[in-house]
Amino acid sequence: MKGKQAIALMIAALGLGLSAPAMAAGTPVKASLVSEDINRLNNAIDRADGNDTISEREAGRLRERVAKLRDDFQRLNGDGLTQGEVNRLEKRINEIRHTLRLERVDYDRRVG
Repeated sequence: MKGKQAIALMIAALGLGLSAPAMAAGTPVKASLVSEDINRLNNAIDRADGNDTISEREAGRLRERVAKLRDDFQRLNGDGLTQGEVNRLEKRINEIRHTLRLERVDYDRRVG
């Protein structure tokens, strides 16, 4: 009985050893994709501001949100991102992107 338990424990330990690197390998890719999304969002804000499709005030508020998002991303990414953290960051990116779209089409180049 003891031999079977020892073998079962070794198999379990090997399984954990194999799954941990596999999980860690996905984190840099996810982090890279989130970082690229944040950069694209920031560039879109810069273009909209440069084209005067949003006001300076609107651009400033959007940039503040992106800066907070980037700070949160860097803090969370310090020990790797979980899928939940990736989902929450992507949700915030999409919310800011949606706000940018709304600001572009309000045509007044003023907040609101």
